[in-house]
Amino acid sequence: MNKPKGERKKKRIESVNLDLIDLCEDNEKIFDCGNLDSLVESIKRNGFQGTVEVYEKNDGRYELLSGHRRYLSAKTIGMKTIPCEIVMEPSESQKAEILIMSNIATRELTPIEKGKALAYYEEKVLKKDKSVKGDRRAELAKRFGIASSQVYKYKALLNLIPEIQKLIVDEKVAYVNIYACAVLPIETQKNIYDEICNYLSERESISGREVVQIVDAYLKPKRKEGSSAKEPKPDTFTNIPEEAGMVEPISFSQMNRYHTGNNGISQLVEVEKNKTKKPMLYNEQRVFITSQNLRSLLIQMTKKEKPKLSSREVIDELLSLRELLNSIFE
Repeated sequence: MNKPKGERKKKRIESVNLDLIDLCEDNEKIFDCGNLDSLVESIKRNGFQGTVEVYEKNDGRYELLSGHRRYLSAKTIGMKTIPCEIVMEPSESQKAEILIMSNIATRELTPIEKGKALAYYEEKVLKKDKSVKGDRRAELAKRFGIASSQVYKYKALLNLIPEIQKLIVDEKVAYVNIYACAVLPIETQKNIYDEICNYLSERESISGREVVQIVDAYLKPKRKEGSSAKEPKPDTFTNIPEEAGMVEPISFSQMNRYHTGNNGISQLVEVEKNKTKKPMLYNEQRVFITSQNLRSLLIQMTKKEKPKLSSREVIDELLSLRELLNSIFE
């Protein structure tokens, strides 16, 4: 049963024996606690800085809420005790929120870790929050201070095979160039991985453009399946016709029926059935979609009423577009 809010705020700071502190299992499932060398050296030079956060369990032991890397570093050095901020036991959803937010605040996460963090937060916090109604992706974007399109991309990475995830973690490929193949079957993803490895066996690196070309070749048959294909719902962008101000979501699978009009990306013209139009390439689609997302956000911010978004969303979309263009045309 949840303790009263006021009671949960009570805390004290004490030195606690490391052998009495248990790690949170969920932390190791989401975040990589390896490569502690620099933190270990920092503690050796400057001592243990600050405190870790724990709560006392019924058996007299403690469970770590935040500070896992510093705890492991202290143990590596051979410290016997560390300063702990001891709080009252939080609810399960509060534990999850502390775990995710403390890691985001204190370290640089890989794209895969961000995807795991978002999925875990949605499952453990948002689904149990009765005040959250409707689009959980939008709520995740709001709470994590990123664009909704970024939430989709990070979570899509969790559907990639482990081999491709490792390529992203090792910075062999940029996640923005390969996340779209998450909708493909495992065997197809393995083929994509093998092709990328063939490139890397011949030279030190593979360009974003080359990765996009490999992925695009496997996505073309998937697009032809159209609406009959059973796949996760792709990210959407917002098309706002100038004259009507209407909002119509359009997905990747619908893109093959469109091409840019005389006004570039600001206008969509449906291809007539009696004409043959070459569909947009995968990289063109991604630039198009990101640009339309940005345009939609900017239009919202020019409305007279208070916009339901922050400048952070616009900045994230701009950064996403820059990263995308750099990776394609490098």
